[in-house]
Amino acid sequence: MGRISTGWKIVKQSFQVIKHDKEILIYPILAGISILLVIGILGILSILGIVGASIISPDLSYISLFFFFGAILVVSYFISTFFQAAIVTSATIRFSGKNPTLADGLRAPSKRILSLLAWGAISALVGTILSAIKRSSSNRSQGITIASEIGTSLLGTAWKLITFFVIPIILFEKQGPIQSIKRSSTLFKKTWGENVTAQFSIAAILFLIILPFILLIILAILSGSQAFIITSIILLTISIIIVNILSISVNGILRAALYHYAISGKMPHIYDNNTVKQMFTKNS
Repeated sequence: MGRISTGWKIVKQSFQVIKHDKEILIYPILAGISILLVIGILGILSILGIVGASIISPDLSYISLFFFFGAILVVSYFISTFFQAAIVTSATIRFSGKNPTLADGLRAPSKRILSLLAWGAISALVGTILSAIKRSSSNRSQGITIASEIGTSLLGTAWKLITFFVIPIILFEKQGPIQSIKRSSTLFKKTWGENVTAQFSIAAILFLIILPFILLIILAILSGSQAFIITSIILLTISIIIVNILSISVNGILRAALYHYAISGKMPHIYDNNTVKQMFTKNS
């Protein structure tokens, strides 16, 4: 309960940044719209490319399929990374006592666009490898499948944790993605590796926001009312979209705050001392 309480305090205080800079909420929306546009455009191009390639050679059509799928994946990861960097930038400006605009948040990522693109490609590659490992074990025994699921989940979690500071390092230390991964791992171990429960607490708290709507849709199904079911599905969908926007925003702010602590030994003024002690004191 103490860990959950600490996570809740971090969330509440991170919301203070959103309260002052509501434009931060626009970045996840822009990211979602951009990704949908990219999928639509590249999806149409991929269909045309595959049809054209199949006329020449069936093997060429497979190559085209993998090419366009890879392009969609890399660009989607890049867009997500770019706007996450915009959130980190805006939060960092707020921590300095200034009032960032939407353009201010986009300025720093725009200057580091090639490094962010490279990081997006690396993230896409790692994600693809982990997914491939999961799929490769799906047709095997149940024990192997379960072991693979657990193993890939642990690897995925470890990867997210050790690369947690990559984006701010790329932005503010002007390092490339490979150097940023090494630096991020060092900062992670040096500062708050023993207390990453704050991350999971945030996820749990955000899930609690969605939980009533999940219960509502279960109740609607049990009632058998079609109108009730449709209404509950719409409400659940809206709540998921809102929580996803909040989750991306709050996690970006938290990333900026923890990076600030990692390099300076001090949390931004928006975080109270009691919360800092609970976050960075090793659990006995």
